[in-house]
Amino acid sequence: MLQLGSEVRDMITQFNGVIVARDEWFNGYVRYGVQSKELHDGKPLELQWLDEGRLIRIGPPMRLKL
Repeated sequence: MLQLGSEVRDMITQFNGVIVARDEWFNGYVRYGVQSKELHDGKPLELQWLDEGRLIRIGPPMRLKL
């Protein structure tokens, strides 16, 4: 299981980002909401929902500074 805040890469599309959400279904299906760190025209790219099996962790979980 991946942790929220981890930096990940989609092995199929090569999309990189940070896990900001986790979606788990009753049948065991898990997917993650991944937010890119990049901006397009000064705005964040749309959140991508990706299957757990497609993701590899490329960075440790980020810590929020409150």
